[in-house]
Amino acid sequence: MSNEGITARANAAASEVHEDFGIIDIGSNTIRLVAYRGRERLPINVKAMPCLGDMDEMTDGSLILNTTNMATALEAIIGFRNVIVEKDIGVVQAIATAAPRDASNGDIFLNMANRVLLGEDDEHVVAFISAVQERDTSAKEIDDLKAENEDLTAQIMEAVAAKGRIDAKTAEKGDKQKAKKLAKLQEEQSQLIALKGIASAIHEAATASVTAHMGSVRAQGAPDIEPIRIIAGVEEAQLAGKGVVYTRPDANGLAGDLGGGSLELIRVKDGEVRQPTSLPIGSRRLRAIKKETGLKKDEWESYIQNTLLDGIDYGKVKTFYAIGGSWREFAKKVLKLDGLNNFDKPIPAKKIIDKIDELVAHTSVDKLMETYPCIDEKRKHDMKNTARLLKAVIQKLGLKEIVFCETGVREGLNLEFLSENECEEEPDGCEMYHDGIRFPVLTLAMAG
Repeated sequence: MSNEGITARANAAASEVHEDFGIIDIGSNTIRLVAYRGRERLPINVKAMPCLGDMDEMTDGSLILNTTNMATALEAIIGFRNVIVEKDIGVVQAIATAAPRDASNGDIFLNMANRVLLGEDDEHVVAFISAVQERDTSAKEIDDLKAENEDLTAQIMEAVAAKGRIDAKTAEKGDKQKAKKLAKLQEEQSQLIALKGIASAIHEAATASVTAHMGSVRAQGAPDIEPIRIIAGVEEAQLAGKGVVYTRPDANGLAGDLGGGSLELIRVKDGEVRQPTSLPIGSRRLRAIKKETGLKKDEWESYIQNTLLDGIDYGKVKTFYAIGGSWREFAKKVLKLDGLNNFDKPIPAKKIIDKIDELVAHTSVDKLMETYPCIDEKRKHDMKNTARLLKAVIQKLGLKEIVFCETGVREGLNLEFLSENECEEEPDGCEMYHDGIRFPVLTLAMAG
């Protein structure tokens, strides 16, 4: 069938899709809500950055999601549901990737998230959010009190050094101030301990509540929202590859999706995806690995290429399709790429490596930000490792050119949704959704 015929049949198929399709993507760096109508992306792109990938390590070595970030994420998901209802998004799928997948308390977070996402008002979840916020406020006040106490002590010591002694009046005044501040500090610490206990108890109660009530009847007329599902690294790689094919039916090379917790690689060729691989070396994890190894610049780069990427072999591949917010940030803020300046177009690998070498030469994050002040505050600490990983992939696989992509896992999910809802009657129509069209996005600001 001709391209014109495929286009006509695909447009006809798309016009039959009356329900909007929304995707909630819960990752290590960000959680995001995007929506589509047929093959077009709707002007709904809401992002929150709770940084679930910044996990806490327990004494047994296991990793848990940080409760502060959990509370922030739950607040965002409550906001997402409000947008879904307000914008009348008919069908919504929610997925979670590396951080909730790997954390020992990931299931607890997802249970609470499902409660609020499915519209089942749960006082335990709201109480958990409030308790965590109160605890964090109390902890900040304690830190401020400690700083004030240290300043007061320093002032008294300066007086002693200046006079060789301290007069009784100054000593009495200083003792009273210190006693008052220490009493307040002890009170705040007691409150903090109590709040930690409350947060822990609410956490357990929320888990019990969710386990008991999961699957209860949703409100009549509510959106068709599916419970959050954790996707394995291999499936994440496959969806990322489909996201490349979504706008590039002729893509031929290797796609790589870098998140905060993992790197997914997959071969794309002739509109197909194969050889999916998932590696636990996301941008945030690289930071932790570097700290553990204590390796410096050259040793660290060699370690990434020869140890962390050991065994990766995709044969002779020329083109690398770079996916994910971290690499997009590098492309836009360091390479200065945009829609009118080679974004989504091949760039010689040598040019990329030269720019990476310039970037990693900065000796501190502050100096890096002086050169690239537009880099997002949330990504600045991982930008050098993000760049080093890209360089290692290029050199390890002998890649010749890089294409930075706007599409990825979410477009892969939309492609699957379109296939399920349109291709049973119009199988040829599926090809239209690989026609190279780019979709404009209008960002909606999240309250709070």
